[in-house]
Amino acid sequence: MEQSVTSLWTRAQELARADIEAIRQAAQGRVEAAEKELEALSAAFDKQQDHVDQMQTALDQLSVQLRSAEQVRAALEAENTSLKHINESLFGRLDSHTHAVETLMSKVSREVTSSDLEESS
Repeated sequence: MEQSVTSLWTRAQELARADIEAIRQAAQGRVEAAEKELEALSAAFDKQQDHVDQMQTALDQLSVQLRSAEQVRAALEAENTSLKHINESLFGRLDSHTHAVETLMSKVSREVTSSDLEESS
């Protein structure tokens, strides 16, 4: 009987060791699969992070260009306003000179007509 118990105990230990080894191998397989998945996810994350960094760099460059364009726009608007004032001033002077020329032409015309009348008499 003792031999049977010993035999059973030995067999139970063998089965337990086999089960433990199977569990250990399954766990090792899962760990390896999880590590591979983690590596793949980490590589994908790094790739996305690189893309985000590139997009941030592009955004920073565009922001600088935008600020520069806004400064140019503001300068052009100021120049446009100044040129409008100059244009208005020049048109005002032109109107004034045109009026003066018309007045002189009228005066000359009257003088010529007067002089023609005096000569014919």
